Amino acid sequence: MNALSKFDVADAHCYDPNEEAKLRRVITAVGEDQFNDRVRALARKCKSRHVKRMRLSAAARQAKEHERMRTMFDELMQQRLAPMVEGVNDLKLTLGQTMSEVVKLKAQVLELKQEQRSMKSDMLRPMRDDLARMKADLKKVE
Repeated sequence: MNALSKFDVADAHCYDPNEEAKLRRVITAVGEDQFNDRVRALARKCKSRHVKRMRLSAAARQAKEHERMRTMFDELMQQRLAPMVEGVNDLKLTLGQTMSEVVKLKAQVLELKQEQRSMKSDMLRPMRDDLARMKADLKKVE
């Protein structure tokens, strides 16, 4: 590519002298400077396409490598996370059972508090009645 980008027809030769003579007549008719310019332009165009192709090829390789790394990462995470997820599920089950037990215990505590209030009320009722009688007796005496 570099040789074509510096092409000069004056330095170019053909393997067959007869063919070279024919080519030189055509080149002279077109003009040596114009011919050199066209060959150099063709070299630039080819080089540009080659560079683009190489860039696309590099991008494709990068994308493929990225996908390969992503797959490896996903597999590794799956291997490492699967036991953790299992453990979390076990914890959820245990937590659910524990919460159920807590709810039952809370219900029992509420029942006991209700019983305690009821017992207090039952124990205090005779005392209140006695107190009310005493107050009534005091009012009579006064």
